[in-house]
Amino acid sequence: MMITEHATDRPTMTSAAAPPVQISLLGGFQLRIGGRDAAPAIRRRDAIRLAKFLALEPQRRAHRERIIDALWPEGSFETAPNRLHKAAHYLRRATAVADSVVLSGAIVALLPEASVETDVATFEARARDGLATGDLQSIDQAISIYRGDLLPHDPYEEWLDNDRARLRARFRELLRVSGRFDRLVAIDPADEDGHVGMMRAMMRAGDRSGVLRQYEWLRRVLDEQLGVEPGPEARSLRDLALAPRTSQTGQFVPRFDLGHRGSRRHGSRPINGRHCISRQRQAVGAGQSATTVTAHPKSAGRR
Repeated sequence: MMITEHATDRPTMTSAAAPPVQISLLGGFQLRIGGRDAAPAIRRRDAIRLAKFLALEPQRRAHRERIIDALWPEGSFETAPNRLHKAAHYLRRATAVADSVVLSGAIVALLPEASVETDVATFEARARDGLATGDLQSIDQAISIYRGDLLPHDPYEEWLDNDRARLRARFRELLRVSGRFDRLVAIDPADEDGHVGMMRAMMRAGDRSGVLRQYEWLRRVLDEQLGVEPGPEARSLRDLALAPRTSQTGQFVPRFDLGHRGSRRHGSRPINGRHCISRQRQAVGAGQSATTVTAHPKSAGRR
């Protein structure tokens, strides 16, 4: 292992000789070098911001002007470059890797020679493969990697906004495709697709009261947050839940067009009005609703 000595710092290795590095950015920040989390040792705010910024960049490299504009937009032309150099220095000390940050010309790189894996890159790769091929294993892996939003403890870092929104949208797409509608609603109560997916599942299970509760929750959230009503599909599911039960089991069954000429069901003879009335009386006598069988208006008057 190569060791580089600094007069005032402890011995540090080079990134080429460093053990594998794992960087976590989803749900929180971790910088693990050989199993040791170096993030708590990065006590300077500028240093940890630099590490986070570079970890999100392709190949962990960025132009120095872009870094300065993102991290220190208020800094002057004279002071901002000095802050960048200081941040790089303290990041090297905290990681105990001599070239953990390399400034080469106009380019700044994080751990350029090390074997580095970031959860963001892995999540995006699994999500891309799963959505492109429909592979459920890749989708499940991507969902398990997403431990939370991108760097949630840095809500006011504007340079994170686009990446945070993009990753959140991809995560929601994975939940939608895999039918995890309850999680979709948990992270965004105004997501109508999530509510509708849950209502469909409840309808299939015969839980009409659950459908109505879910619809009311959706209606209230949309009204409070967006000032709109639920869409046609949600309203249709609500109407189905309010409709009378059409079988003894309480499950919803399709209605047949009893008035179509010559129509037969299971080989029975055409149903006329007199036959319908007889069937209704038998049903009432058995304790069932008289509306179980409905006569077609054209056939009701026939004799």
